[in-house]
Amino acid sequence: MTDRVQNNGEAAEVNLSDEAVKISGEGAVPSQACEKEAPEEKPDIIASLKAENNELQDRLLRRLADFENYKKRVAQEKEIALREKMGAFFLELLPVTDNFERALSNLNEETSASSLAEGVKLIHKQLLNVLTRFDLKEIDTEGGNFDPHLHQAFDREYSQEPLERPMISKVFQKGYTFQGIVLRPSLVKVRLPKEENTAPSPEEGCVNKEN
Repeated sequence: MTDRVQNNGEAAEVNLSDEAVKISGEGAVPSQACEKEAPEEKPDIIASLKAENNELQDRLLRRLADFENYKKRVAQEKEIALREKMGAFFLELLPVTDNFERALSNLNEETSASSLAEGVKLIHKQLLNVLTRFDLKEIDTEGGNFDPHLHQAFDREYSQEPLERPMISKVFQKGYTFQGIVLRPSLVKVRLPKEENTAPSPEEGCVNKEN
């Protein structure tokens, strides 16, 4: 009987423990439920991003407008500078035209050919001085080496003596450069080595350096 009672007692204790666990389980409140839910911040973030985006777009549009104004200002300044330089050039040319007009007004039957030639030479020299001041330079060609970047072959001849490279033997028309840029190549006659089979022709224009 004691064993039984003891056994029954253990069983009762076990049953009581189970009931306690069961009651404890039913009365327990989940920890998550006790915590307060955090307020949603998504609408505030979206509004902030939209405001930042609008500000960036506004700054971009202002920068684009400033850049367009800058381009217009630079183009206008270049145009003004070009007009001023052209005006200065023509102002330098006016004395030359004045001298031409004076020479023509003094031209009559009593004017000798020598005095007329002397007057033309003086005016021509004056004109060249004006062009030189504005960085217009004549291409040096007479007796020099043929350079296809500066000269255009108009005629040709063959040398009886050996030549290392084509040479210029005659200038038909002078060439000019402006600030290092070829405005017009010199029109020349080229002297070629005797054994040269290929030669520049008027139709071909300039000769390549390799030839």
